[in-house]
Amino acid sequence: MFAADVTFCPQTGRNGRGSSLASYNYPTRFLRHYDNTVSIASNGGSNTFDATGSWADDVSWVVGQPWS
Repeated sequence: MFAADVTFCPQTGRNGRGSSLASYNYPTRFLRHYDNTVSIASNGGSNTFDATGSWADDVSWVVGQPWS
């Protein structure tokens, strides 16, 4: 069970750019950067980090060049 809880699957970014990381065990939840934290969030729900505003952008990650 633990392995399924910590496994995330890359998908096309929900905002059309980059990648989104979906939870293997909870496929409607994605890693989300929200309010200076990272959460496993769905698009709408009872938690504040499940807020629908800017959800697609918050769960889409674009890998960039490292800082030099």
